[in-house]
Amino acid sequence: MNDTFLVSVQHPDGAGAKLMCVGELDVATTDSLRRALEETIAAAPASLVIDCTGLSFISIDGLHLLLDTAERCRALGMAITVDLDSNGQRLLEVLEHPQPLVGAEPRS
Repeated sequence: MNDTFLVSVQHPDGAGAKLMCVGELDVATTDSLRRALEETIAAAPASLVIDCTGLSFISIDGLHLLLDTAERCRALGMAITVDLDSNGQRLLEVLEHPQPLVGAEPRS
């Protein structure tokens, strides 16, 4: 795999955060996303959007990170959305993952 991966964090409305991922999310790049997610979640935004539509590849490690992050955000009461392209959606279907990557209601 090519380890070209970029992640940027935006705060479009001041209350939420959006991470934009581009490139390949694989074993060599998952830690970069993990660090960005940890920093973002530590800031306790009301909502989090992880835009993965710019990814050309997602490994099982990357998918596990996204699923674990969604579960963690739900446990914290943080609204989370993970935008995947059709390939990412298909991967979830193949794995028969029952929990959608859209979760918890926003904090009041």
